[in-house]
This record gives sequence, structure tokens and C-alpha cells, in this order.
Amino acid sequence: MARKIVALDGGWKIGETEYDEVELRDIHAGDLIEAGEAAERVVYDTNGNPTLVQSPTRMSIEVLFRQIVRIGELKDVPVTREMLTGLGPEDLDKLTREAETLSAAAEAAVARGRA
Repeated sequence: MARKIVALDGGWKIGETEYDEVELRDIHAGDLIEAGEAAERVVYDTNGNPTLVQSPTRMSIEVLFRQIVRIGELKDVPVTREMLTGLGPEDLDKLTREAETLSAAAEAAVARGRA
């Protein structure tokens, strides 16, 4: 399982404490399933018929939540949307890019193993 420590430029304030690094891990199939379910919601059309929709933004954030294994010294703490209020947009973007890079590297390793 690949992991990567990401240094935050602006820090991540959770409660009264500010953290300066995050540890990420690669993504698993179960993470994608859970994130997909969390990103779904039921909406009703003009005739009152229910439809299940998925938000791409919410899906992306839910996947990232599952890839975070440590924030500073906080380990194995479930990340919530409320916790994101203490993270700047530049650091959120950085974490998202690093998580995608980590996932792509894991996918490439699997593909090499099949070749």
C-alpha cells in the first residue's frame, strides 16, 4: 500500500490546533464504493418521481477523505466536511492533486503486473 506525506503551505486548523502535514494512502475499490454512496442523493423531478444523482464534487471529496490516514498527529480520525473549513483552497487543491498522483501510480503498478 503506497503512502505519501504532504506538507501543507497554509496549515489545516481543526479546533484550536493547526496541522502542517497530511499522510495519504492509495485508493481501494471499497473506498470508491463508499464514496459513491456518500455522494448520492435522491431528487424529485417535476412529476414527483425520485431519481438518484451523484455529485462529482462530493464524490471527489469523499474519495479524498478516505485516502487521508493522518492529519499531523491525528491518526485514523474520520475526516468530515466540517473539518474542511479549516483548510485553505490552495492546500485542498494540493491534497487533491497528490491523492490523484498516488492513485495513478498505484493503478500503473497494477497494470505493469498484468503485462
